[in-house]
Amino acid sequence: MDAPALCVKGCGFYGSPEQQGMCSSCYKDFLREKIAKSSVPTSDSSVTVAPVDDLTDCMAKLSTIRVTKTPHDLLDNMASECKPEKPIKNKCRTCGKRLGILGFRCRCGDLFCGMHRYPEEHLCKVDFKTSGRKTLAEQNPACTADRMQYRV
Repeated sequence: MDAPALCVKGCGFYGSPEQQGMCSSCYKDFLREKIAKSSVPTSDSSVTVAPVDDLTDCMAKLSTIRVTKTPHDLLDNMASECKPEKPIKNKCRTCGKRLGILGFRCRCGDLFCGMHRYPEEHLCKVDFKTSGRKTLAEQNPACTADRMQYRV
């Protein structure tokens, strides 16, 4: 069996054949130098290559970022934003009495008990007189008799 070989650069650590006989730190330095030499700025080239240090720093930052919200928290937030409308409670708008099945809905849109179902009892803001007159005028056209009774 082959004994692990020491780093080619002579730093004292063991090297590996995948990294050209260098240890990991020397190989990283070798790559940095190689990238620095190849990315000599030219006047017509505007593309810059990020050095390995920047990439490793970014990787380190990404690995240290802690997620503050779990998916469960996000789902709870979405559910609270999309809450369905509250159902209309079966209580009299005036006295607060529970109605059950016997609630009376007024034209103003509210529910009332048997005592407050009339517009005079719950101070309804709907004008029943004018709306009644309007419907009567639409449904009953004017009936006028002829002035001349025996017209041929």
